[in-house]
Amino acid sequence: MRNLFVVWGPGVLLTYTIYLTQSRGALLGVIAIVLLVMQKAIGTLRTMLFAIVVVLGVGALSFGGRQVSTKEESAAQRIEAWEEGLSMLRSKPILGVGYGNFTDHHYLTAHNSFVLCFAELGLVGYFAWLGMIVLTYKGLNQAVRLAPAEAVERRLAIALRASLMAFLACSWFLSRTYSPGLFFLMSLGVASWFRIWQIHESGTRSALTEPVYWRMSTFIMMVLSLFAVYAFVLVQRITG
Repeated sequence: MRNLFVVWGPGVLLTYTIYLTQSRGALLGVIAIVLLVMQKAIGTLRTMLFAIVVVLGVGALSFGGRQVSTKEESAAQRIEAWEEGLSMLRSKPILGVGYGNFTDHHYLTAHNSFVLCFAELGLVGYFAWLGMIVLTYKGLNQAVRLAPAEAVERRLAIALRASLMAFLACSWFLSRTYSPGLFFLMSLGVASWFRIWQIHESGTRSALTEPVYWRMSTFIMMVLSLFAVYAFVLVQRITG
């Protein structure tokens, strides 16, 4: 009965809202949460295969009358902005074109939090921004792994991790680089880790304070995200 009002009711309302707004980014956010839940149940490889099928299926259909395709006008304009973002990065790779200056070089904002970050802040700022996200995610993973199995704090950490992944999925198509919501989520992640450290037995707290190796992970994320942006741009060029 509690879940009916606390989970299913709001869930149905949010799903209907996504349908009314025809938000493809929000749809991807929901898919990201579902895949994250599935990954634990069916394994990483099967989840990746399922994700490919879902993405291809979504791309073949229309959502609320809006196609999920690079040929659709809105999507094409966004990818054009991403291409301009790559050009800005090439022109000023270290520090970027400056905070808030993307629209000085293009008539639209980036419509991609990752593109907006590396275009305006360069590789230095992009590393710092992604590093905060990677640290938060790894900290939440650590908290989930080491928290008591039945602890409420563990369930909250799992929910925060899913929320962070959904936010990042949505932000692939929205300019939310500096959004307070992102930093609020990361702050809650840190608070969640600290709370689990507090309830842990003193003899096992050392496991929660082991070094988190985030630099290489952040570098890999930088490379993969830049490659993904370039791949979208390349597909747009080929398909016209």
